[in-house]
Parts: sequence; C-alpha cells; structure tokens
Amino acid sequence: MNIDDEWDDSGLVEPEPAKRRGNPDLRAQIGIRRTLTDILPARSVVYRITNEAVAPASCRTRVARMRWHQVRKLSSVVPGIPDLCALVPDPPRALFFEIKSKDGRVDPRQLEMHQHLRALGFHVAVVRTPAEAIEAVRAAGITPRASRLDP
Repeated sequence: MNIDDEWDDSGLVEPEPAKRRGNPDLRAQIGIRRTLTDILPARSVVYRITNEAVAPASCRTRVARMRWHQVRKLSSVVPGIPDLCALVPDPPRALFFEIKSKDGRVDPRQLEMHQHLRALGFHVAVVRTPAEAIEAVRAAGITPRASRLDP
C-alpha cells in the first residue's frame, strides 16, 4: 500500500475489507476427504476430481475467456462431475461426492450428471459436512471403520 492510498484531505482513510477469494467449498472438501480416508475400508482410494469450469479472474477479456474454455474442453473437462471420488475394494465400487458449503447450491448440470452416474449404478451423494459423508457411506452399504469415527 502506498501513502496516497492511506491518506486523503481529511486524514487517514479506512482500508476496504479484503475480498474473500477462492473456492468456498474447498475447506469442506479437505475435511470430508480426510474423513473418508479415515473411515473407508483399507486400500480405498479417495481423490479430488479437478474439473473447474469457471474462468479465473486473470481471463479479463472475452477472447481470453473463450480460449480458456476451449482449452478446458480439450483437456476433458466434464460439466457437473462431482468433486470427490472414492474407490472401494471388496467388492470394487466407486462412490461420488458433491461437496457444498453451508450455502452452496447444486447446479442443474451437476444434477444431470448425478442422475447419469446413478443410472450407471454408481452411488452419488451431495454432502456439506463430514457427518453427512459418513451417512452417505453407510447408505451405500459400506460399514465405516468404527475405530476412526471418534476423535
């Protein structure tokens, strides 16, 4: 910050509050991923599906945004794909988790993809907390590792 930003004719200027940036669902994703890693059967794999469909702030011009979206399409971005996938052994199956913050809403493209995945026989759950993730695991017919449920 330079001195001109701090002072005006009347004295010290209050700084504007910092804008909140980033992915509001990311903190929830981290906690839920850790919970799933702890409670799912041994040898399970839990991973985040990186599939961002919103152009970053650095794409300021229309042409830059169009290029960004073209690159994303070429790199196999699938609109609506859930945030996390858990691969569980014995019997092998995949569980998909759409992570939403407290106020987050499911996009229509996400709902369409969830229906498609369910039609293929996969379990899909929209969760906001680790407790909801544990319930989704139970709903999929998987018994969580009890020793990891209590902190």
